[in-house]
Amino acid sequence: DATSTHVPIISYISNGISASDYTSTASNESFEIKITANTNWSLSKVDLGDGITWFDSNKVLGNSSYYIRISLLENTSGINRQGQITVTIGGVDFDLTILQLA
Repeated sequence: DATSTHVPIISYISNGISASDYTSTASNESFEIKITANTNWSLSKVDLGDGITWFDSNKVLGNSSYYIRISLLENTSGINRQGQITVTIGGVDFDLTILQLA
């Protein structure tokens, strides 16, 4: 008589992103953040009043941990600007606020 035992699969990966804020110079700039994920994730840009065309990422969807590259265009406006990236991992939002100096 055989007996089977079900052992649940448990992930010990703590979902999240490696930074919650980033400050850059006015120049063109790129930087990376790590997304730690044990499930599907998506990335979206959020307008905090200064538009969203001045920053971008190299990837917007994934299903495991990944380093994303964020690229910023030169700030020629003469004033600081802010934007936000929200990474949603398994239904939970993690925000990265970007401040680009003038």
